[in-house]
Amino acid sequence: MALLAVAMWVGSRDRDDRGLAQEPHPAGAAQTTFHVAQTDVPYDGDVWTTIYVAASGDPTAPPGLDHFPQPGEVWVSPAVRDALDTDTSSASRVPGSITGTISAAGLQSPDQLLVYVARTSAGRTWYSADGWGENADVAGRPTVPSFVVLALILGLAGMPALLLQRAVARGAVLARGLSMRRLFRLGVSRRTLSWAAATDAVWCGLTGFVVALPVAAAAVLLSQPDAVLGLSWFPPPTVLPLIPSAVVAACLLGGVAIVAARGSAERVAAIAGDDRGPLPLRAWRRVPFVAGTALLLGIVVPGALTGHGHASGAVWALYLGAPLALVGGVLILPEVVGRLGDTLGSRARGVGAHLALKRVGWDRDALAAAGAGLLVAVTCAWLAAGVVTDLGATSTAGPLGYQYSVTFPVAEDDSVRAVASIPAVTRVLLNGPPRHRTATGTCEDLSRSLGAVDAGAGDALAAVCVPNSVFKVVPLGRPETADRIAIGGSDTWRLVGTRIVAADPSTVEEPLRDPELLVHPADDLDGYFSAVMGQAPLATVANIEASTYLPMIAPTQRLLVATSAMGAAAGLVLWWLSTAGEGDRFSRYHMRLSAVGHTRAPALHFWGQAFAGAVTLVFATWVGWLVAEAYTVIGGLGRSPWHLGLVVTATAASALMMALAGGLVAARRRSHEPPRYPTAD
Repeated sequence: MALLAVAMWVGSRDRDDRGLAQEPHPAGAAQTTFHVAQTDVPYDGDVWTTIYVAASGDPTAPPGLDHFPQPGEVWVSPAVRDALDTDTSSASRVPGSITGTISAAGLQSPDQLLVYVARTSAGRTWYSADGWGENADVAGRPTVPSFVVLALILGLAGMPALLLQRAVARGAVLARGLSMRRLFRLGVSRRTLSWAAATDAVWCGLTGFVVALPVAAAAVLLSQPDAVLGLSWFPPPTVLPLIPSAVVAACLLGGVAIVAARGSAERVAAIAGDDRGPLPLRAWRRVPFVAGTALLLGIVVPGALTGHGHASGAVWALYLGAPLALVGGVLILPEVVGRLGDTLGSRARGVGAHLALKRVGWDRDALAAAGAGLLVAVTCAWLAAGVVTDLGATSTAGPLGYQYSVTFPVAEDDSVRAVASIPAVTRVLLNGPPRHRTATGTCEDLSRSLGAVDAGAGDALAAVCVPNSVFKVVPLGRPETADRIAIGGSDTWRLVGTRIVAADPSTVEEPLRDPELLVHPADDLDGYFSAVMGQAPLATVANIEASTYLPMIAPTQRLLVATSAMGAAAGLVLWWLSTAGEGDRFSRYHMRLSAVGHTRAPALHFWGQAFAGAVTLVFATWVGWLVAEAYTVIGGLGRSPWHLGLVVTATAASALMMALAGGLVAARRRSHEPPRYPTAD
């Protein structure tokens, strides 16, 4: 998991660097070596980028090409070739015959859709450039910012993995308890046993690291081309980044050694009889959780009452309250599990229920350590659900879908009319400068286009619009004439002063100046824009209803699912290792029950763990909901993460049941083994 997370982080940074390297560098007239124009058109959830170039000096070759494209040449990325093979309509997006393929050095990722087209001369709207490489990526591809990638990896996968690392090291010490007991009684010093445990743990960790290398490399090679983990990237020649992987491995192995040495010292102290037992539950352990919960409730409660949570103080309260609640939850989880077990165990009527619940209280520290990974994973996954919910609410399509603007830098009347004739749900052609614009469209398209943002205004326009009529819209209360009509509705300001022509936009006969086509494309979005690019290759397309966060939503969702799955896997393995894996503890428990004639130790073991797991899951759901709800309240978009959060809890509950079932099988198998300790022990 650590190696895969490092590969994802380094791959994300490499994507950013490659994106900046392929951007044309603007220049003044004196330094100009070529002119450039760029179009970015949606395709298959990504962006199809076409860069037009025309040399005016001795330009530098773009990244991924061995020379600057000559007039008439067309260079495409491998992803474009794949699209042309699978989607015949996309051929209209490539203006000319393909000359060659852009190499990996000139691409942001394997799935980038990039085309270079060379022209003899530049258009009047092209800009000057003197090379390649810019400090801002303007392509607008769907991606996740690097700091978000790092936060998701550390929060959703890193924290559960660190808890798992600690549990594995302590579990290794417990598994060697009998050997340590014998060596200590033979006179081996505590210091030597601690060093031996640390060396043993590091050696086993190195073995795991060697095994992990090919597994992580295979995972990278299988997942990154198709963006299974949220993003696609070019791995280095070694597949895994060497230096970051070595640093992470050294940190993990060092942590394993420290935990193993401390665990050995505690184990020897218990053998020697001077163990003071588990630390008492001090009141200070409740302070972080209480403080974090109070800060989060201070956001959620006023937000639920007023619907506002944008204040900077609320943001800082979230930044401080979320980690306090999470860390505090881990600290007080033993108290929550133990007290519930003791209280319910004292009230239980049956002997079996009494013993199962009492054991929860006796083993509160071990069960809480096992549940810590589950608590962190579920809480972080709830927060991820809140982020996805908030992102989705920032860009909500209307009843007709998103409305797009198609502009034409080179206003060729025939190509504009040809684009306006492409079938779509609505088509409205704007012509002329802003203060003297003419909007041309059928009465139905005009009313539906306006009704998409203001239903009342759309209905009002439909009531007064007559086919083939020409009129202007004036504000309500102004004098009306045959060609000056007032329309009600909160959004009619968009049309005030605009000359309306109720006709098919493809039949416009007047000269076109700064034309802009407002469309709601049909269901086949890719096919529509392929047709647009075939008629007007330099047309610029923009989604005028979606927010700037729209390109982040899909990759962020995939990345959240991937990192949440990694964190959940770590949490469940941690639970299994810390419960079913503690063979010595169960053996003693089984032996003591057998001594008093009780033979249902595996079942009691299972129900005790199930109770602790259920308590942990409910507690984690509460903390996770509080953090996620605070995040969405600050977003101020009126969405709740409940629907996605409940999916998180249900998934965690199902996985927990499978882990418990595996623990029951292991407990039954161990109950048939001969005791490892004398009965007197």
